[in-house]
Amino acid sequence: MKVVDDFVWRQREQIIEAVSEVNRWFAGVAVGHDPTVRECLSHYVRNGGAADFARREAEKFRQSEMVEI
Repeated sequence: MKVVDDFVWRQREQIIEAVSEVNRWFAGVAVGHDPTVRECLSHYVRNGGAADFARREAEKFRQSEMVEI
């Protein structure tokens, strides 16, 4: 089930980015304290992390299609 596997992979990768040290730092600055995981996820989504992830993955997909043609 490739579609499900891709979905799970995308979710996992975005969570890893959302709780990364870099995002935790920015989220902490935004909330004024050591952020919870929920605050990190919220900061990631509200500040373009999820959209940027989608853009980067779409670009990788387009590049892979060009190589295969």
